[in-house]
Amino acid sequence: METYTLGYKFRIYPDKEQTELINRTLGCCRFVYNHFLAVRRDQWQTNHKSIGYLETARLLTDLKKREETSWLKEVDSMALQESLRNLDRAFQNFFKLHTGYPHFKSKHSHSQSYRTRNQSNGVRIVGNKIKLPKIGFVKSQAEPRFRRQGSLCHSEPRRVREILCLALRGAGQGKARAPEQRRADWH
Repeated sequence: METYTLGYKFRIYPDKEQTELINRTLGCCRFVYNHFLAVRRDQWQTNHKSIGYLETARLLTDLKKREETSWLKEVDSMALQESLRNLDRAFQNFFKLHTGYPHFKSKHSHSQSYRTRNQSNGVRIVGNKIKLPKIGFVKSQAEPRFRRQGSLCHSEPRRVREILCLALRGAGQGKARAPEQRRADWH
């Protein structure tokens, strides 16, 4: 039996508290990315030594323990870890693929997003609601066709109504569709 991953986008309708927490998560992810981009840059400029994901993950734990940055504990820890993975991937692309040096993330960008992992059933679909880590159950537009555990890909709160992309695991169900049909299903 063949296993494949399907992606679906769902429009969500968070209340004020959930919207505030999504925005706070975005801000914390941006802070972590920018902070460790500066740490890695400074480490290279002073010691000509590069630090990787594991070292920055250890430093993130220390950063969360500090009193002045204890607010990082309020948001999903896996989203912060994914920010570090994104930064590490940006450096890998810079060195291997010769893409541009990683840039600092801006608060005013219209394409803010974060990723998290489905750890201990933290992301799941129940009826017409989607459970997100530290946010809780958020109303969504429609009930999905597949009732399986999903993992959150992106959340973009700059739009009027947020959109989620859930990657759902399916096992040999249905046939692969053409890209035009997949895009039509997303709207």
